[in-house]
Amino acid sequence: MDNEIKGYVTSGRLWLDKYVVNVIVAEFEIINGTHRIIGHIDLICVLVDGSTVVVDWKTPVTEGKTWRLQLAGYLYLAQEYKPERAMALQLFKDGKMARAIDYQSDPRDLACFLSAAGVYHYILGG
Repeated sequence: MDNEIKGYVTSGRLWLDKYVVNVIVAEFEIINGTHRIIGHIDLICVLVDGSTVVVDWKTPVTEGKTWRLQLAGYLYLAQEYKPERAMALQLFKDGKMARAIDYQSDPRDLACFLSAAGVYHYILGG
């Protein structure tokens, strides 16, 4: 394994081994034709507390302002899997256990995400 990613992989694996009891789907693309959005979801799984969550891998050192909107979009796209919430899983280059940043569903986040997608398509002329 490339040394550049080894710590990130170890970081994620430590968290997965401790908290995930069942992987439902991993690394897949999902499309919504109505809103013309495509998501590349990293993981939908069941945690030790019994909840079903959408997980998005993140490697930046600080939390991004757009993460909430992206995760709201993923929750919307993944409705068929009935996730209860979404989380960003912040992976660390040094290999320490990843940090889960939990997001509860907020209709304002989804509205903002869908509005941004609409603006994007409008600017592109579609």
